[in-house]
Amino acid sequence: MKKPALVVAALLNWNNSTDTLACLAQLQQSAYPNLVIVVVDNGSTDDSVKRIGMAYPQIICIASPTNRGFAGGVNQAIQYAASIDADYVLLLNSDLEIQADLIDALVRHAEADPRAGLRGPKVYRPGPTPTYSMYGFRINQSGIRPIGYHLYDDGRLDGVPVGAISGCAMLIARRTWQSIGLLDDQFFFYYEDIDYCIRAAAADLTIAVVPNCIVRHEPGGSTRTRSEWRQYLLASGRIRLFHKHWARFALPFLLLGELRETINQLLGAAMARNLPAARGYVAGLRTGLFRSGKEGAV
Repeated sequence: MKKPALVVAALLNWNNSTDTLACLAQLQQSAYPNLVIVVVDNGSTDDSVKRIGMAYPQIICIASPTNRGFAGGVNQAIQYAASIDADYVLLLNSDLEIQADLIDALVRHAEADPRAGLRGPKVYRPGPTPTYSMYGFRINQSGIRPIGYHLYDDGRLDGVPVGAISGCAMLIARRTWQSIGLLDDQFFFYYEDIDYCIRAAAADLTIAVVPNCIVRHEPGGSTRTRSEWRQYLLASGRIRLFHKHWARFALPFLLLGELRETINQLLGAAMARNLPAARGYVAGLRTGLFRSGKEGAV
């Protein structure tokens, strides 16, 4: 009998051991039989590493001396997975609600496709109602748009093709990092997942949402609030993505779409009376348009 594929489940922690410990408790209930759990601590300045180590001494904990961002943290987990010849890496945000059969459903779907690159579950909002946080992303000449945002799941999206899936819960097949390498850590936070999907698709690897498994996640939950730093990273990362994959987009349509997105972001900040959020978004646009380098700070 064939041994089940080896999966490394990777969680990033940054000064938030409470959520990480809660997610680890859920992972302990996983029905998947060949699982290694890794926590990458992204330069926490609190007692996260100590708390996680005391609660789960059997779990691999990679302690980074600095915050290397989402992509930089994930890359450490992928490198570990490659060192033990793992078949898959499952990225999980620490603030997810997950089910015991999540990993099995994702792996089964991937194993049925010899070109499977990336797989993700349906992402619901928290609560008992099956309402999407998002199904995935559509990528066309006018930019990037979420699919299914706040839509009740009546099955109509099952099997709908996607251009990208969220990194909040993403199964990465070994052939993916062997073909296209690691995530681009020039994206400090935001859009590194979409960039990875675009690169995977360009390498003829398939990307799909698996209909029979879900996670629950509040959009933006990992950053909690529309802080100045969060909005800066959101805007600068988005513009960086367009710069990197310029040939995929048509400039007139892209400009119209991004003008609408900017207006929505600034209106949202104004309605919340959150001037720092508006200031951060504008600063991020300026950085994305006129400067280069990692988006590590405002």
